[in-house]
Amino acid sequence: MANKTILNTKDLIHGFGVTLYVTENCNLKCTYCYQGNCHTNKTMTFELACAIIDKAIENPYFNRNVEFFGGEPTLEFELIKKVMDKYPKLLYSITSNGNFINFTPEDKEYIKRLDSLIVSIEPNNSTSKYMRKIPDLKRFIFDVVTLLKDSKTTLYFNIVVSDFILGHEVEFIDIINHIKLLRQLRQIYYVLLPNLSDKNNFKDNSEWYNFIMWFREHDEEIYKRLINYSPDVFENADIENNQFCTMEECLSFTSDGYFIPCSNYLGKEYRKVKFNEKSYTEMLDTYLQTISVVDDNRWDKCKNCMIKNKSHCPICPGAIEASVLAGKTERIEILCERVKIMYLLCKELHSSGTKPLDYIFNYDH
Repeated sequence: MANKTILNTKDLIHGFGVTLYVTENCNLKCTYCYQGNCHTNKTMTFELACAIIDKAIENPYFNRNVEFFGGEPTLEFELIKKVMDKYPKLLYSITSNGNFINFTPEDKEYIKRLDSLIVSIEPNNSTSKYMRKIPDLKRFIFDVVTLLKDSKTTLYFNIVVSDFILGHEVEFIDIINHIKLLRQLRQIYYVLLPNLSDKNNFKDNSEWYNFIMWFREHDEEIYKRLINYSPDVFENADIENNQFCTMEECLSFTSDGYFIPCSNYLGKEYRKVKFNEKSYTEMLDTYLQTISVVDDNRWDKCKNCMIKNKSHCPICPGAIEASVLAGKTERIEILCERVKIMYLLCKELHSSGTKPLDYIFNYDH
């Protein structure tokens, strides 16, 4: 995210990519899923995927990146393979729950061709077994790393910070150390994501704070990640910027071809403009100038927040808007308080002179 508000496509440093929601279905029912009850059996056709990509290729700001998203995108792997075969020069990524691990050797070759693979996992073995039917989490992580050992695919493991970690803190550290140990085989990144759901999000902020403090005492690296500590936070902390998130780097399209900012907007009430009704530049400009910035109609408290540079706030506009429309503003109140606490903890850590991590809460490397 740039440290100034970006309002036009032409100002994007790296151009934009395309995210295709090839399915809104999922083989899992994770209780904390931020998409809530938006999962349906809708799938994207090959013809629609090609039409969206063809239009992107015509745009001078398209950076050749195509992400397959869902739901669980690998449920539509035949579609994904056909797209990858038709456009071999594009750069592909998949965000998956690991459904691909039991694919045939032939299909796994397509996984190895990806530019990046983002795999969501649970924080411990018992939750993994219950939520994802994966009885041995370490073995699963090892199998994914081994699959990509000789590929150039950038690999990330995403873990949502939830109260499933409570009582399993030591095991969680062990899982993270397992990932770090496997870096002997290839480069791996792990990312701790904020829980934007109202499920499994800690009983209250006191419980969450005690959880954070436990890691402060026992694992400094995880603690830094939990409070979103990075050099960028304090090099640019007081720069006025009313832009929240980095979603301006891509145009997202639902399985039936509608433009949406991100998966927080999967609900049918947001499907207003189809991919072929406006130019991609116009769609992206509209997003940059309206949806990605602070809006009093969306959340009035953002205007007076202590965090002046809103690109450091992990509560995205989509989560705010969806919560307000659903009458669940108390959830945003709770998350807002946490973000402020995280920010103050970052200030405290920064003043101690401790060297921060190189990257937190983002995929830059």
